[in-house]
Amino acid sequence: MVTAHTLGHTPILVSEEHFEVWQNTFQELTAQFSLTVAAWVVLPNHYHTLMHLPVGNHLGEFVQRFHGRTSRAFNQLDERKGRKIWYTYWDQCIRDESTYWTRFNYIHYNPVKHGYATGPSFWRYSSYLEYLNIRGQSWLDDCWLHYPVAESLTEEIEK
Repeated sequence: MVTAHTLGHTPILVSEEHFEVWQNTFQELTAQFSLTVAAWVVLPNHYHTLMHLPVGNHLGEFVQRFHGRTSRAFNQLDERKGRKIWYTYWDQCIRDESTYWTRFNYIHYNPVKHGYATGPSFWRYSSYLEYLNIRGQSWLDDCWLHYPVAESLTEEIEK
């Protein structure tokens, strides 16, 4: 799981174009680095991803390239030359099934937690709608029922 936020938690992704840049760049680079994406969400000032990494992965290089490309694109969109966008990133290795699915749910419910949507299906900038279309609402509900996000997890991830 990778989490990153903008410098000072400033909302930088404020338009459809910002979110499209993030999504397109993420999709392009995950393919280049052979990363399998299990879940993702992007909000105005941070993002979370859950990915399967190949052996000998280059996660640091991936994040560096991703942050560099999106920073340049956001600054071009906003006509803000040289502005620092991303603060840093944190990664966690998921070691068991329960942790994996709980993080999966945490990612998809993050827009609700932060007040951007009343339910995960009302936030367009995540993988939730992909799962809704492919697996259906009952599969997602069952996943939540078996692996709910506890408040302790929220505190752990936000440290």
